[in-house]
Amino acid sequence: KLQKVDVTVYTYRNGVVRVEDAEATLYASIDIVCDKLSRKMTKIKEKAIAKGKWPGRAADKSIAKEEEEEEYNEYLSEVMYETAVFDREERLRQELEQLNKTFPSTVRRSKVLELDPVSLDDAIDEMEQVGHDFFVYRDLESDQIQVVYRRAEEGYGIIIPKKRD
Repeated sequence: KLQKVDVTVYTYRNGVVRVEDAEATLYASIDIVCDKLSRKMTKIKEKAIAKGKWPGRAADKSIAKEEEEEEYNEYLSEVMYETAVFDREERLRQELEQLNKTFPSTVRRSKVLELDPVSLDDAIDEMEQVGHDFFVYRDLESDQIQVVYRRAEEGYGIIIPKKRD
């Protein structure tokens, strides 16, 4: 019987990083998962440094002040946006409670997603970090819920829901 090890790391700035492996012994699984996790975390750090988003010693100090001001302005706009989104989601949550919706017996699990607005690149990065074939996200520009998925051939695809007319 294979011994399976699952590790999920919740990072402050880069979302969820997930690694899993199954080997003949538990110790072998742990060793391989540690190596995979180390490589993934290094890759995330290198990407963040390349994008100029790494806050540590490797970051470029010459543009730090501009970035701080820009981040503060982004923070203010996010707070205003999140407040509006929270109010709207709270109304929807109350409506759902009033409906007292029940699921058929074939539904074994339900999951509520709280979707923060992210760019497509960030959604792809999060999908890769979690190790899934798809990722549901709220688009930063359009505020629409979308699904990005890994195509079987190569690259990615996006599903954009639209109401029927």
